[in-house]
Amino acid sequence: MKRKYKVGVYAHYDPSSYEEEKHNSLKRQLRTIHSFLDADKDFEVVEEYLDTGDRSSDNEVFEKLLYDIDEYKIDCVVVRSIEVVGRNYQEAVDFLSKYCPFAEVRLIAVKDNYDSEKDNKWTWKRRYHLADETVRRSLSRNIFDSRNRNWEEGKYHLGPVPYGYIRIDNRLYIDPDTAPIVKNIFERYLRNDRAYEIARDLKEMNVLSPRAYEVFQRTGQVTDRYNWKDCTVWRILRSRFYAGDTVHTQHKKHPDEERAKQHLDKEDWIIVPNTHEPIISREMFDEVQERIAQISAGKILPKGYSGPRTHGVSTNCYKGKIFCGVCGRPGSYRTDGNYIVYRCRSIDVKATNCGTRPAHLKYINEAVIDVLRLRYGLWIEELTQEHIDKYVRKILFYGKDSIYVELNDDHIEGDSTDGKEK
Repeated sequence: MKRKYKVGVYAHYDPSSYEEEKHNSLKRQLRTIHSFLDADKDFEVVEEYLDTGDRSSDNEVFEKLLYDIDEYKIDCVVVRSIEVVGRNYQEAVDFLSKYCPFAEVRLIAVKDNYDSEKDNKWTWKRRYHLADETVRRSLSRNIFDSRNRNWEEGKYHLGPVPYGYIRIDNRLYIDPDTAPIVKNIFERYLRNDRAYEIARDLKEMNVLSPRAYEVFQRTGQVTDRYNWKDCTVWRILRSRFYAGDTVHTQHKKHPDEERAKQHLDKEDWIIVPNTHEPIISREMFDEVQERIAQISAGKILPKGYSGPRTHGVSTNCYKGKIFCGVCGRPGSYRTDGNYIVYRCRSIDVKATNCGTRPAHLKYINEAVIDVLRLRYGLWIEELTQEHIDKYVRKILFYGKDSIYVELNDDHIEGDSTDGKEK
């Protein structure tokens, strides 16, 4: 005759946890357990142990369960999930691997699909590790959902405060000291002022940079007070905070904690509109973004340029590939009368000038074409962006007519323009 087990149903509910109150209530646990028991005639429920005590203290209900096991009143314990029999992983392992075999009691965890009569303790350990990972992910998801609710309500309780704002009671408010500077940056850019010109002027006016201002607000002391850079201006111009929106999840932590955060695509950002008072109008912000996109695509030309476009290629076509041959700084493209030129960035930031003269885009293109003809036998009349992306690795310029081209085959080829003045 098949053995009939005397079952003790154990359910635990911690009232101090909101999420457990919502998801793991006693009623839900009991419903799951009894649905399992009703489908099998080999179980006879002797008693239900409904535990609402604190996991961190001596638990009378759980102690009664252990007492009844020792007295042979029950020989099978059924729970919804294995985690309820311990305050942590180690306690659950001890209960399963040490107490249950010693007391000759069968343990069934319905949700985890575990039965000590069929599975050994090592099988359960592997399952518990997987379940533990699921719990961590669930907890992470709950934290994220909580943050998301705060974001939707306009709360800003994490992360640095954007330049131009102050944080009061987890909300952003306009900073009267710095907001006019932000607005002026947008207005100047729409007047065709370049980012490096704006940064240079703010530095000359002794305006604290965003980083210096943030440190000064916290400590009252700063170093490198006025180190405005064109990249700082670009970050402000591209930030949706100034149009009244909040942007979250622009980065994620790399699995290797020692590595830098990973930048996410814009499609993965969480943007919550109209969470705080804007410094500029949305129309002005959209106009600035459109102008940035058009200049980047070469559809409009920088201030002061009235000559031919860019000799067959887009503006800034050598971005990330061209460097000063003297000091190694990246080259930045500018206008010189009717021509576009690349020059050492030391001039833009007013650092120590290395003495390199600007290199005209026309001469750079001619140097690249000549090298491609010599190296690959490509007889091309006009350079295209495809040629640059495919063949050019690095360009070093030492002056107006001294340009060296390094190709993607790891061989450095030299060439110089004919030195003609424009």
